[in-house]
Amino acid sequence: YVSSLSWFHVSLGYISPLNDLIVQAAIKAAKILTGRPKNRKEPITEKMIKKICKTYRLDKSLSNLRFILSCLMQLHAFLRSSDLLKIQRKHLTVNKDHFAIRIETSKCDKLRRGSTLLIHKNTENKELCPLNYLSLYLEKTKMTKSSNKFLFRQIIKTGSKEKLSKQNKPVTYSCLRSILLKKLQCMGYDHRKFGLHSFRSGGATICCNNSIDLDLIKIQGMWKSEAVQCYLKRDREQRLQASKCLNEQINAC
Repeated sequence: YVSSLSWFHVSLGYISPLNDLIVQAAIKAAKILTGRPKNRKEPITEKMIKKICKTYRLDKSLSNLRFILSCLMQLHAFLRSSDLLKIQRKHLTVNKDHFAIRIETSKCDKLRRGSTLLIHKNTENKELCPLNYLSLYLEKTKMTKSSNKFLFRQIIKTGSKEKLSKQNKPVTYSCLRSILLKKLQCMGYDHRKFGLHSFRSGGATICCNNSIDLDLIKIQGMWKSEAVQCYLKRDREQRLQASKCLNEQINAC
């Protein structure tokens, strides 16, 4: 309503009343008084991602392989679902100890410079290794290095066999989200508390709680501002660090 009022005045050649400082202050106050806190989804934890891999890795179907790979990529690269679904085979560079994802455009990349995100191989546990699942997925889907095919496409089932759709369109956000919530519910979690963004906040939170430099977290998640703080859910030990430090300093003096 406020924007339409401004447009109406400007279209008639008048100065918008929204330019007045008192009106701006009143609008800001109204937003504060009537605003509701954002219901942010819970982050995916270390135990949850372990359980996801353990539960669905045994059935080596293409659909389960796609599900696990999408979860691990979102967690390790702090990916938005929109960025995940835009990834094509040609955007991936696979090496012995890691693989790189080229994100050509993103929500935070206003200048369209693109970003390259790195995901390391899990050398200790193959069952939790993103590189291992990517290799299996590429082998099963037979996508060539230079292919412009989207990595996560719709799966066509014929009897007991599964294959990616020949139509070069990524699977939809709603489909990916629906699969995640159903599988979390089957695993005994309250699926209403989670969403695809839970991987982005989960990956950043795990790193933050293990003392990874905030600048590195921002680079991996392509955050350009302090908005990253909204995604971090620090554990009790992290939150007690400031008070512990004060106690140590007071005791030492």
